[in-house]
Amino acid sequence: MLNGQKVGDTITFDNIGYSINNPFVGTHIQNVKTRANQIGNNIFRACPVLQSFIGDSITDAGTGLLSNNPVLGNISIPNIVNLGSESLSNSPNIIFDFNFENVDNFGSNVFQNNCFIGIIGRTITVTAKTIHQISNGGNLEGDLAYLDSNNTVTFNWV
Repeated sequence: MLNGQKVGDTITFDNIGYSINNPFVGTHIQNVKTRANQIGNNIFRACPVLQSFIGDSITDAGTGLLSNNPVLGNISIPNIVNLGSESLSNSPNIIFDFNFENVDNFGSNVFQNNCFIGIIGRTITVTAKTIHQISNGGNLEGDLAYLDSNNTVTFNWV
């Protein structure tokens, strides 16, 4: 049991409009559902059995949000605006059909910030703002370019 939860239960952080800033690094959480607006750095990094993460209210995610999670598959973060560097890096089993239409920043700049490093050989659909097609000195935004060069990516521009 973890905080009164049985192994395999979804851990729910149900207070809307708040921030999660206490790390769960390396814990055996399997499923997370939160209505937080902000998530700090490395909060759910390296959780070896984390399978799903639902953060439908999150607008700001710190560095390393869901990095290094080997079995993480399902993610829902449709309202994300600022996705921190290395946010989804080295989580190779993520199921990608991402709606990033609200994202202004992938990492701290338009260059490659390792948001998706280690995600290779996948078939991915990404919806993103049209500006990201040319935001990197006339080229594709760096993190999206990494995805595109290492995977089969279909972009939907909005």
